[in-house]
Amino acid sequence: MGAEMMSDETESETEEEIEADNARWDALMATDEAQNLLEKMANEALAEYHAGKTRPMAFTADGRIVPE
Repeated sequence: MGAEMMSDETESETEEEIEADNARWDALMATDEAQNLLEKMANEALAEYHAGKTRPMAFTADGRIVPE
């Protein structure tokens, strides 16, 4: 999904829809299963960083990734 498409979707959501969506994400992230998965992913990312398998990223002023 392109950034413009996401922006259009976000702009058309009501405040109530955004709050309901945030509540669903909060509930999902509060589960033990989600926390375990997040911890595993964080540990994998740190291992890759310490092994020199990562590279810096650059971003534009509007938050887009600068292509290499």
